[in-house]
Formats: sequence, structure tokens, C-alpha cells
Amino acid sequence: MRLMPANRLTSLIIGCVCLGVWIRAEQLPSFQTRSELVTVPVTVRDNDGHFVDGLTFTDIEVYEDDVLRPIVQFSRDVVPISVAIMLDISGSMQRKSSKPDVDTRWKDTLLAVNTFLSQLRPEDEASLSVFNQRPNLLMGWTYDRHAMQRALDRVELGGGTSVFRALIAAVGSLGAARSRRQVVLLISDGIDNDIPNQFLDSSAYDVGMFRYQQRLRAQSALQKSEATLYAFGMATRGDAFPVNLVTLRPMATTTGGYAEAITQPEAIRKTIIELSDDLRAQYMLGFVPANARDGKFHSIKVKAKDGQYRIRAKPGYIASPD
Repeated sequence: MRLMPANRLTSLIIGCVCLGVWIRAEQLPSFQTRSELVTVPVTVRDNDGHFVDGLTFTDIEVYEDDVLRPIVQFSRDVVPISVAIMLDISGSMQRKSSKPDVDTRWKDTLLAVNTFLSQLRPEDEASLSVFNQRPNLLMGWTYDRHAMQRALDRVELGGGTSVFRALIAAVGSLGAARSRRQVVLLISDGIDNDIPNQFLDSSAYDVGMFRYQQRLRAQSALQKSEATLYAFGMATRGDAFPVNLVTLRPMATTTGGYAEAITQPEAIRKTIIELSDDLRAQYMLGFVPANARDGKFHSIKVKAKDGQYRIRAKPGYIASPD
């Protein structure tokens, strides 16, 4: 067998590499720096609700402020994710059903969390926090599922519910996450009833305005991040503490996620596995914004050229200021 001279072999390797780069460059337009890129997780389903496989960037269109933008990144590769888990430990989580032999909502929450942790891959990381009147970090970013489960054994329930503070804290924790694909998982059974000490003697109007402003802060924090919020209302033990999906659903939708109530303990595993499937089935697209750092809100519309497909994606983002 004749061996190829080293100089010819080197030239051939370089030529093949260059050809590969040229092919990829032809497939997607180029962009300048990753920091300019707006990334959008996209879920595509058919009319029967099944995930749609095999799409390419030519099957999708993305509009920023109603102007078509070129897609410079598109993939369905399964990438590592960072999940900030935030759990409600307010007093209502101790509530039992009218039947004395039925477990509490907190035990239902533990089942949901353990199911979710079992669905994570070894390269996925998570942080674990709980909240009542205020959020409390139990464990920072880790790959150790068992340590997280042990940390939950030490939790004591009680107090009120400060959902918006919890969400703001969850977004803040994402700055130390290792993965760019980031998720906030919120499980709560009630509405935000946070009343700081300075508002204890205030009017109902002032308290309402404070909560409204907290909601806006939480929503703004989510929109400025690249995180997707999935919120689950644990409504498994009676209806004395109704889940406020009126608040949670719009906040999740602004990130491309969703919110729903879990009303039956038997549905917990199925609901959480569906969430895991949703995370694995998403496409990731990226585009370079027209105004990368103007600090303003910009709308996003993602459309499939096949009008029969249903798409879920975040409806906009807040650009980082200069």
C-alpha cells in the first residue's frame, strides 16, 4: 500500500475542514458575537399535540418587532440545562384532605420534585430553594440529586407565601449557572400574600400596589433573563387555598413556558414527565437583534411555514442596556 506524502495529506485534511466550514456557513448566515444573539427555545406540535421532529431553519420564521430576522442558529441538539427549583413551604402545604389517611400537599410536592430529578441527565445541574415569606437557598448549583433530596428532609413548613420574591431570587441565582439553557421550576399551592412589616398598617390599596409592583419586578427579571418558567400549582388537597393561575400563567407564558394546576395526586408523575419531554423536544433558534443593547422590550413571533403546526415560544425579550 502506497502512503500519501505528509504535505499532500496535510493539504487534504485542511481542505476537508475548510469544506465542512463552508457547508455550515452556507446552511446558516453568520453572526458577529454570541453576546449579540437572542436565543429562543421553540416547541412545535402538530394538530394532535405530538412533538414535530426533523425541522430545519428553512421551516421556521422569526420576527422581531414584526420585522423578519435571519435565523443564525437552529438546532434540536439535547444540551445540558440548569434548573433553578423553587418550592413553596408555606403553612398551607401542610394541609391534608378531609380524609385523615391522605398525605399532605408537601408530600405531593416531594413526589413531583423527585420525579423531575430522576428525569435529569447526568450533565444537567440544578439548584434548590424554598420559600414562604422569603426565599431560602438550600443548595447551590449541583449535579448531586441525592444531596438535594436529603436537603428537603430538613425543611420545616410554615408562614405565608411570597411567590414574586421567590421568582426574583430564582432568576438572580441563574447568574452562577453553568449552562446557557436555563429553566425555573416553581411549585406552589397558593397566591402571593406577601406583606412586609412596613405595610402591616397600610391600606388594602397600598398593599395591593406593593404586590403589583413586585409582580412587575418578577416579570421583568424573567424577561431580561434567558430562562423559561414552568409553574405548577399544587391543588391536590381541597380548594381552601386556590392556585392563582391568573398570575402564574401569564408570567410563564412571557418566557415561553407554561403554568398549570395539578389537581389529583395520581397526575403528578405524568405531569412532570411531560415537562421533561417538553424540555428535550425543543428547538433552539437564535437571531441577531436589530438593536442589541437599547434596554427596551422587543416582541418576538415565531412562525412555522406549515400553518398546521402549533408553536410555543416566548413573545419577547428585554434587551440589555449598554
